Amino acid sequence: MKRLLPVISFLFWLCSNQAISQNKYNISVSLDTLSNTLRIDQQMLFVNPSNDTLNHIYLNDWTFAYTNKNTPLAKRFADEFDRSLHLAKKKERGETHSLILSDRNQNKLNWERIEKQSDVIKIPLDVPIYPGQNYLLRASYQVKIQHNKFTKYGYDKSYKLKNWYLSFSKYNKGWLTYSNLDLDDIQLNYTDYEIVFSYPEAYHLSTNLTTSPSLLHNGIKSTTLKGENITEVVISLTKNNNFKRYQTGNGTLVTNFLDDELTDAKTQLVARRILSFLKKT
Repeated sequence: MKRLLPVISFLFWLCSNQAISQNKYNISVSLDTLSNTLRIDQQMLFVNPSNDTLNHIYLNDWTFAYTNKNTPLAKRFADEFDRSLHLAKKKERGETHSLILSDRNQNKLNWERIEKQSDVIKIPLDVPIYPGQNYLLRASYQVKIQHNKFTKYGYDKSYKLKNWYLSFSKYNKGWLTYSNLDLDDIQLNYTDYEIVFSYPEAYHLSTNLTTSPSLLHNGIKSTTLKGENITEVVISLTKNNNFKRYQTGNGTLVTNFLDDELTDAKTQLVARRILSFLKKT
């Protein structure tokens, strides 16, 4: 199989000085299935929600949690007598590399990983962010996707992606620098997303965002994903489309988790309960 990588033009995002109330991410990403790598160009708009003047920004780089046996995630696994990440082969580990950060004027920024929290990045700023102001950050990087043997997310015969992109840490009277511990109790920022995701045509993409019809060029699909007030983006790529759409009075649920052996009445009941729960969270 030849290596097929789409050439994606970088999406220029012009941000004015007008009041913006919420963080926004614009991401262009391509999947290389030969190396299980995501190549990402990203623009991230951060809005200072506080009355504080900020001289640093922190980013969550949670794929880096799968890099080695010394990350907080690996140590949590070890505490629970799970040595899967400790003994993993290099090709099975996840990693973020080739990271270049710059400001809205494309001036390169220095950055560092926090001691004892290598999956969190600290960026000192040349220009402070005053209360209510926004700051545009540009990022170019590659993500080596981890094997799904450690958690249910990663690659195997298909891909299930979560925490695969850089995101702003939460600010609430100070920066909350959480590491990836494979727990779902961390508060994340509500964010608006626009993503162009490119991948081989043999795969079917499902996500928690709204998708537009895919474009096909030279065996590569490109799908636009959009969402508002979303805390995280989950993407599934499978060669067989085993996802089904369930329409209820509470909305539409797209999933591959419901048992085919359930009766139609039970399926609708489960779908309604799931949607009702999601709307409350």
